[in-house]
Amino acid sequence: MLTYEQVAARLATLAEQGNVAQLESESRQLLAQHRHYLWHMYLIAALLRMGRREEAGRELDDLMSYKFNLAERVLPEIRSAFPAKFDQHYILDTMKEGLGFETNNPAVRRTWGVPYPIAEQAAYAAAVDSLLAEAVPALPTLPRDAPVTTFGSCFAANLARMLKGAGVDATNLLIEESINSPLANRAFLSGMVNPAESGHSARLREVYGEEFLQRARAQLVGARVIVLTLGVAPAFFHADTDGFVFLEDYRALLKAGSVRMRTPGSAETRGVIADILALLRELNSRARIYASISPVPLMGTVELPNAVLADCISKTTLRVALHEELQSGRWSDVHYWPSFEIVRWLGSHSSLPVFGADDSVSRHVSNWLVELIVDRFSLHLFGPAGEKPPTAPGTNILVGKKAPSRWSGR
Repeated sequence: MLTYEQVAARLATLAEQGNVAQLESESRQLLAQHRHYLWHMYLIAALLRMGRREEAGRELDDLMSYKFNLAERVLPEIRSAFPAKFDQHYILDTMKEGLGFETNNPAVRRTWGVPYPIAEQAAYAAAVDSLLAEAVPALPTLPRDAPVTTFGSCFAANLARMLKGAGVDATNLLIEESINSPLANRAFLSGMVNPAESGHSARLREVYGEEFLQRARAQLVGARVIVLTLGVAPAFFHADTDGFVFLEDYRALLKAGSVRMRTPGSAETRGVIADILALLRELNSRARIYASISPVPLMGTVELPNAVLADCISKTTLRVALHEELQSGRWSDVHYWPSFEIVRWLGSHSSLPVFGADDSVSRHVSNWLVELIVDRFSLHLFGPAGEKPPTAPGTNILVGKKAPSRWSGR
């Protein structure tokens, strides 16, 4: 199969040679397979050169119906043949020629450059590297024995496990699925930072024990790097008080009709995220903090009619809230790591199995991709390493008593 560049070069060659009959034929064949403005322009050019102006005008109208910014890249002979069409359809070039996003405009910082298809892992890695180079600031590397603690979701546990297997001093505050939403993250941290003021301290000690809480606190205090991975936005609330359901058997409460699931809005979620970052800073003022969104889909919902819709709202809420808070200027020492975009956004342009390659479960990110994320994160933190130790099963060092499970996902 020819690449886009090869097809474009083939049509350009036919146009330069004046082989208009072949240019028309091949352009129509290409358009029958896939509508694309470039094939369409060469068809119009071929028709014009054969004196079929009226037919060329109809094809141009069709082209303009789906290519809104055609004026930025139309072939000169088409513009010359139909100047009135471009004068009248000013919306086709709303940013004025020479200033649009698809021209060499120095004012435009970045344009979409994801290749298609991403069919090999090496190509996926290259796309990830391009994304990271533009999205994550280069920072001084750390010694490889710098302790790293991940927190917030099951994806954070996977990151810690694979970092541990790669020789990094990594641990995870894995507290089952109950500590999986920003509200739960905040409740857990506030119970450690301000136990006298937190309304959840007694419940935390009852479920996890004082020894675990002290170890968790020490782990956060001693970390050089803290990775906060936000899991899901929705949470359960008591129907009578609207109080957050924390470390309670929500299944029994649901059956009794005494709780409801609700997805807090982006403004409310942003406030919770701000509290989490402030609590982490109170515990540890010197650690480098990375915030990310777990790419693992929501497991289920009793709030919306479909889990796919609920997952979209959940992840969108988290991403918008986190973005707005990090853009506030309060957290210059907190950095966003785009795990979510690496999996969900790049993954939508790949034929590789980004989910389920290891267990055929569509919610589980494939190990090869998690390993790629961990490799790039390790490279970002520590720089190039020598030969890595063999990967071994990691352990979640700070595992407390098993809390009531939340099936609302990661």
